[in-house]
Amino acid sequence: MSERNGDRARFQKDRKRKLRRRQRIQELFKALRRQSLTPVGPSVHLLDAREAPRREVARQKKEAANKAAVGPRA
Repeated sequence: MSERNGDRARFQKDRKRKLRRRQRIQELFKALRRQSLTPVGPSVHLLDAREAPRREVARQKKEAANKAAVGPRA
């Protein structure tokens, strides 16, 4: 077998390996979504859990800035 054909065979194996790995990962995520109680995947919930406190602090700062700009209400 020539070196060129050997490389071609190796690249084909690598390509097929990548495709199979990608398919296995996609099937795993599909299974996780089916097990989840919500239609959205679990990774989204993890991000929301991290972002929620930041959003709350930002909202409180915004409210405080609005109160300071408007002044006390009568």
